[in-house]
Amino acid sequence: MADTEGKLTYVNPAFLKMWGYDREKEVLGRFCTEFWKQMDETGAEDILIAVQEKGDWEGELIGVRKDGSEFKLRLSASLIIGKKGPLQFVAAAC
Repeated sequence: MADTEGKLTYVNPAFLKMWGYDREKEVLGRFCTEFWKQMDETGAEDILIAVQEKGDWEGELIGVRKDGSEFKLRLSASLIIGKKGPLQFVAAAC
């Protein structure tokens, strides 16, 4: 989960294992775009913009682990909207 600026506010144990981090302290507060890049010419920040404008995004990315190694993944991201507007992003990767 991330705030509306894209800073991570929560990650589950599967995220930590997949990306090679052993503590949430190394992840929380960092921009989600630090952990992946898009496979085509569109930048990772464009994904955040698409989610903000359309409410969701799904596609393939390259994940970047703590050790710098890369792996393919599929990401589905959605914007959670409350009564007063956007609250946060939620995403799932596999």
